[in-house]
Amino acid sequence: MKTCFIVCPIGKDGSDTRKNSDTVLDFIIEPICKELGFTVTRVDKLFGVDRIDNTIYQHLTDADLVIADMSEHNPNAFYEMGYRHALKKPLIPIMVEGTDIPFDLASLRTITYATNDLQKAEEAKNRLRETIQSFNFSKEDSTENHHTETQQVNLVPHLLKIQDEIEELKGLIQHKNDEVAATAVDLAMQQIQKTTTDPQNKMMEILLPQMFSNPEQFINFVDVAKKMGLDK
Repeated sequence: MKTCFIVCPIGKDGSDTRKNSDTVLDFIIEPICKELGFTVTRVDKLFGVDRIDNTIYQHLTDADLVIADMSEHNPNAFYEMGYRHALKKPLIPIMVEGTDIPFDLASLRTITYATNDLQKAEEAKNRLRETIQSFNFSKEDSTENHHTETQQVNLVPHLLKIQDEIEELKGLIQHKNDEVAATAVDLAMQQIQKTTTDPQNKMMEILLPQMFSNPEQFINFVDVAKKMGLDK
């Protein structure tokens, strides 16, 4: 079975930091990792006699996958993530929604999550699943296969990051279009109200918001009106 090591701010028992890390582990990370055949380990859940730093280095080095939570910009988590990144092994950064992404992480696909929104938590799980599946965890030792594996590890997450940025851009464009449409409706309504109380204009006052909010339905309405001769 493949192994996944979790890097994150842990905090003291009962602290908000511990509660958040436990929630992310229990409801976002573990369900996806177990679904994909990984055993999940976090350092505070290990029991042994070795020095804790040696144990961490061992897991950072040997784990098939490391998921690093950069929430709170915890120095230890950043250090451990940097150590893993230097090994050029599968690594997935995550952070709570609203956290500033440090400049040095901007090139990596960072998954944001929210524990107070079920839809956003589900989106984070889907992205986590997709990112894990993008890695090649084959342990074949030939030079050619290792080179191909390294290319896949380095390239595919970057392609997924580009995909995320395109989707974000589409959302921003749609939001901007909605703002422009709303502004146009407001201006048109103000002009209608200032100019006249003519029934035809009053009809436009009613229909104009519908045209902008649901253009397809408005077009259907016009087609029906033409068939009934109401447009004359």
